[in-house]
Amino acid sequence: MNNTTLSPKEVQRGLALVLREGLATQSMVILTSGAFLVAFALELGASPLQIGILSSIPLYANVLQILSIELVRRWKSRKRVVVIGTFMGRSAYTGIALLPWWPGEDSRLYLMMLALMVQYGMGAISNGSWNSWMRDLIPKKRRGRFLSHRLVCVQVISVVLSLGVAFLLDQLNQYYPGQELYMYASLFMMGSLAGMIGSLLMSRTPEPAQVGVPQPLHSLLTLPFKHPNFRRLMAYMASWNFAVNLAAPFLTVYLLQTVGLSMPYVIGLTTLSQLSNIVFFRFWGHYADRFSNKTILRVSAPLYLLTLAGTVFATLPEVHALTFPWLIVLFLASGVATAGTGLASSSIGLSLAPREHSVAYLSVLSLTNALASGTAPILAGLIAEYTLAWDWTLALTTPVGSVTLISLRHWDFLFVLSLVMGLLALYRLKLIKEPGGAPGRFLVKVFLAKIKKERQARGHQPWLVNMPVSVYAAFISPQRKEDRETAK
Repeated sequence: MNNTTLSPKEVQRGLALVLREGLATQSMVILTSGAFLVAFALELGASPLQIGILSSIPLYANVLQILSIELVRRWKSRKRVVVIGTFMGRSAYTGIALLPWWPGEDSRLYLMMLALMVQYGMGAISNGSWNSWMRDLIPKKRRGRFLSHRLVCVQVISVVLSLGVAFLLDQLNQYYPGQELYMYASLFMMGSLAGMIGSLLMSRTPEPAQVGVPQPLHSLLTLPFKHPNFRRLMAYMASWNFAVNLAAPFLTVYLLQTVGLSMPYVIGLTTLSQLSNIVFFRFWGHYADRFSNKTILRVSAPLYLLTLAGTVFATLPEVHALTFPWLIVLFLASGVATAGTGLASSSIGLSLAPREHSVAYLSVLSLTNALASGTAPILAGLIAEYTLAWDWTLALTTPVGSVTLISLRHWDFLFVLSLVMGLLALYRLKLIKEPGGAPGRFLVKVFLAKIKKERQARGHQPWLVNMPVSVYAAFISPQRKEDRETAK
C-alpha cells in the first residue's frame, strides 16, 4: 500500500534503499550483459546478425512499458508492478545459466533469445513504473546530485566486479581450457541471484501516493504527443538512441575479432571508461542542477560522437603500435561523455514530464526510444554482414611513398554511419526548451575558469588544459549573439 505522504525520515530511508538496490541490480547487469553476454553468444556460435538481434532485444522490449500504465491504473501501485515484474524477469537468467546442459546445441542460442525476451520484457514493464516512482520519491532539488551519486556507486561496483570477474575467468581458462561455456553460465546464475536481491530491496522501499486521476490507457498514450516540447524531446531521444545503437552493441565484437584483444583487455578498457564515469558523474550532476540537462547534453553528446569517429583510427590501416594507447584515450573520453549523456538523458524526461501523468509520459518516451534503439542493431547487423568484404582507403602518394590517410573496413562503416546519424540528432536537441538552459560553450567556459583558478593556485600554467578545451568549446557551440544573451 502506498503512503499518502512521506516524512523526511521515510524519504531518506527510501533513498538509501534505492542506492542499495542500484548496487544489486548493477551487479546483475555486469554479470549478464555487455562483453560477457557477447562472449557467451559467440561461444554458442552467434553470427553478426544474431549479435545484433541479441542487442536489440532489451531495446525493443521497452515497447512493453506501455503495459505499466494500465497495470498502475488497475492496481494503483507502482511498487507492486515493479517488484513482481523484476522478480519474474530476473528468474529467466537461471534458464540461460542452464543452457550448456541443454541437449540440442542448435537451439541453445534461440533459447537464450527467448529467455532474454522474458527478462527484458518484464523489466521494461517495471521500468515505466519505476521511473515515475523515483520521480516522486527523489526531491527535485536533490535529484541531479542523488542520481549522480547513485551512478558513481553503481560504477564503482561495476569496476570492481568487472575486473574481478575478468581476472577470475582468465585464471580459470589457464587451468581449465575449453570450459568457457560453463564459466559464462556460472556468471548468469550469480547474476540471477543478485537481481533477486535487488527485487527484495525494492519491495522494502516506500512509495509516495501518485498524483492525478486514473484515465483509460488510450487517452493517456496520446497526452505526450499533444505536448509540443515533450514531442521534441521524444524526437531527439529516438534519433540519438538510434545513432548510438548502430555501433555500440558491436564494439566488443570489434575489439575481440578485429583488434584481436583478449577478454581481460576488453574488460580493462571498459573499466577505464567506468572510472572516468565515476570521476565525472559528480561534475555533470552538479552542473545539471545549476544549469539544465540540455546544457549537459550539448557538451557531452558531441564528445561521444568524437570518440566514435576516433575508433576508425585504431586500425589505420592495420593494428599498430599505438592501437591500444589510442583505445585507452578513446575509452577514457567515452566514459566522460557517457557520464553526461546517461545522467542528462535519464533526468531530462523526469524534468519535462508533468507529475500528474508522469507514468504515461515516461512510458511513451521509452516506447519511442525502444522502437528506434531496437531497430538500429538489427539494421547494423545486416550492414555488417553486407560490408564484410568492403575496403575503402584514401591514400596520399608522395615521391617517398604512399601515406594512408583513412582506411574503412567492415565495422568501421558502422562507426561512421553512427557518427553521421548522431550529428543529425544533435540538431533536434537544439529545439528542446528546458528551464535554466545555457549554451554548451558557456558551461565549458565555467569549467575552464575553475581549472584555471585551481592550477594557478598550485603555480601551474593552465594553457595546456585551456587550449584543447577551448577548441572543443568552439566546435560544439560557435558563439552567437543569442548565446551570449542566454549566458548573461
